[in-house]
Amino acid sequence: MSQRRARLGRIAAAAVKSVSALAVGAGLAVGVGTGVAHAATPPDPLKNWSVAHIEATSIANAEAASSVTLSGSFKQSGQTVTLNIGIKKGQGCTATTVESKTGTMKMIVIGKTVYLYLDKKFWTSVGGSTGATIYAQINGRYMKVSSSSLASSLAAVCNLQQALTENGAKVTVSRGKVSTLDGVRVLELKNSDGEDVYVTDSSKPEIFEATTTKGSDGAGALRVNVGARVTLAAPPARDVVSGAKYGF
Repeated sequence: MSQRRARLGRIAAAAVKSVSALAVGAGLAVGVGTGVAHAATPPDPLKNWSVAHIEATSIANAEAASSVTLSGSFKQSGQTVTLNIGIKKGQGCTATTVESKTGTMKMIVIGKTVYLYLDKKFWTSVGGSTGATIYAQINGRYMKVSSSSLASSLAAVCNLQQALTENGAKVTVSRGKVSTLDGVRVLELKNSDGEDVYVTDSSKPEIFEATTTKGSDGAGALRVNVGARVTLAAPPARDVVSGAKYGF
């Protein structure tokens, strides 16, 4: 049976693992967040809510939002990866990863159409001289991915619901402290596997940040902005080439 857990490290993993379809190794370690939690003293509107109800409501609110953004900085295979994802419900998403040793990947998903950009550093890191040759031919343009299986794999980044459904070992969640994080009042939900979630401490709790201190995802944080504006736009036709020519 699946568990309804705010496992946000999984959607970050999906973004980075999308690149593994392009022959890049995976192995995400969730990175460092942008703020430090400080104790908060005003009355807690969630005081009489059960942990299960808080968690279920914050997940439902994220899933119901018309758009969500996620951002973080990660350690992966000895390099730093910065990640920014914008999801527009039912329409698609954008994702950018910058890997300190490998390079930059940008992706735009609109419906079932995927546009993929890899910079010169990425191509040469992954493909050596062959990759450099392909980059020279593509000349900084996006590839329109025609392979249905690869497009589906890449577009999985847009599936927030999938990221919020945990399958596998049972995780126990307990109530943590109320604090403020970057000026936002939050309640910590402590997971027994080391991945904790901060939700806004309000009558309409929303996921604000996920952190982990142990386990397969490493250590760090992923910041979430429920309802943030996300704009989807295909690249100009002059900046797009068919990926089929290059096996995509």
